[in-house]
Amino acid sequence: MVYQKSAKALPAIEKLSNIMRYVMTESDVQQILLAKEVAYLQNFIELQMVRINIANSVQFNVTGNIDNVQIAPLLLIPFVENGFKHGITNKEEYPFRINLTIENKTLLFTTSNYISKGHKDESNGIGLLNVQSGWLYCIPESTYLK
Repeated sequence: MVYQKSAKALPAIEKLSNIMRYVMTESDVQQILLAKEVAYLQNFIELQMVRINIANSVQFNVTGNIDNVQIAPLLLIPFVENGFKHGITNKEEYPFRINLTIENKTLLFTTSNYISKGHKDESNGIGLLNVQSGWLYCIPESTYLK
């Protein structure tokens, strides 16, 4: 995009810069405000949308008050990354749906997408392992499973 002097280049670089800043400087804590995590997810999704360039192929909905809610950083991104990696995101009729709801002190996060039958890389990622480790930071220490 930069070489082609696309008008999309500068906004894409800004999104990438925000993503890198969050990962490198803000996520090195046990818990972070959910609002910051949501902003990170939005930047990631918007950067992916530049690549896909299909309107309405991703739907990201946040419901409820996310202010003052804390979670482990980078806890939700593996699910979003998996949707882009393994899902069909280039067809408006098969939207990748991402929903985050806060209700009664409960966070419900769901993703749904059609699975692509195309070639996938052979490596096994560590995203789900990171999620299994990260969710422990969301639970008060007194309630950890022993």
